[in-house]
Amino acid sequence: MNEIFYWIIGLPVQALIGFLCSRVLNILVPFRKESFRKILLFIGCWLLTGMIIFIGDIANLPPTIIIFLITVYFGCCGSRLQKITVALMVASTAFAFNALSDTYFRIESYLLPRLLFWFLLYLLMSHYGPQKNYELTPSMWWLLLLLTATPLGIVLSLVLLQIPSYDSSDSTILSNFVLLLIAVLSFVGLLWTVTVLAKQRRLEQQEQLYELNRAYYQALEQQQYEIRRIRHDMANHLQLLISLPEGEKNNYIEELIHLPVMQNNIHYCENHVINAVINAKITLIEQENIRFYHTLSVPEGGNMDKSELCALFANIVDNAIEACLKLPVDQREITLEVRAEKGLLVSRIVNPMDDSVKLKQGLPVTNKEDKTSHGYGLRSVQGIVERHLGQLEIETKDGKFSLFFYIPFSL
Repeated sequence: MNEIFYWIIGLPVQALIGFLCSRVLNILVPFRKESFRKILLFIGCWLLTGMIIFIGDIANLPPTIIIFLITVYFGCCGSRLQKITVALMVASTAFAFNALSDTYFRIESYLLPRLLFWFLLYLLMSHYGPQKNYELTPSMWWLLLLLTATPLGIVLSLVLLQIPSYDSSDSTILSNFVLLLIAVLSFVGLLWTVTVLAKQRRLEQQEQLYELNRAYYQALEQQQYEIRRIRHDMANHLQLLISLPEGEKNNYIEELIHLPVMQNNIHYCENHVINAVINAKITLIEQENIRFYHTLSVPEGGNMDKSELCALFANIVDNAIEACLKLPVDQREITLEVRAEKGLLVSRIVNPMDDSVKLKQGLPVTNKEDKTSHGYGLRSVQGIVERHLGQLEIETKDGKFSLFFYIPFSL
């Protein structure tokens, strides 16, 4: 009777523990929006937190970590490196605590410590974890994966490499207990590292936005100065036009039309972030003789972080410029369409491409030597779109590269 009562209480408690684990996981990596993927993740978290782990017991840990990695891989957004790193961080923490509670506490009471542990861990993550929709570079994720190897290695060594023995000395029991405790507490260090790196990355993005805004306002100020100067000189220009022979008037008018102040279109749309990005890139576009066609209709404001909006459009325009520079001048052109309507931010950018470009997992494969850093721009775009529950589509057809995305965008 007690056993039946225990299981009636135990199953809901274990489900609650799995839910808390999924919330911790979701703070570190966003979930995909499909319901079946969320259910898959919950099952993975439920299995991870509920699995019995003893020191020297090799039967449970390997299949559990494989199943959890699979659920995170197919249920979460982000790059493969991000998903694998976060999954191993959470798994090493769960296995370390499970081994502690299952080895050194009575099996009948294992649910209460686990519930308390994951509740406290969730509170810790909620208050001190990284901000929502944070972004890290690939090198940062490699660093975190390297740091995760230590606590994970401790757990794997104690659980898989030791022979079960109930006659172990007190010193062995104590050392195992301390090592598992270190593995559990190391998650705090990893959490702090993620938070610091996320803040550093956000500062880098904000600095990029600041530089673009500064360049934009400098260009705007220069244009206003040119307008004031032309107004001041307009009387002189008109007097000179009157005095010029008929054959020279048209040439002089052409010179006035081609003045920089008459050419540069500082105002592309109402959104000043997108304006700043385009104005920062337009000089290079003109210098490299790239024809630029644009249709932009985006109001000011919106629910999207300005740094992310800046990174999104800076990366897709940079990618298009880079592709054009590999082609002859007569083939260089970029078409950019952006509009905000019906609660969505929709964009399409089209540019010609080299025939050697191939796609891998939906993104172009680079032929540059620095394969790690190159291509990060489009991976960043993909990450931003996925974090905001949008959709990214890339198509290569008839020598054209087309990137289309939409993101929920409310004013």
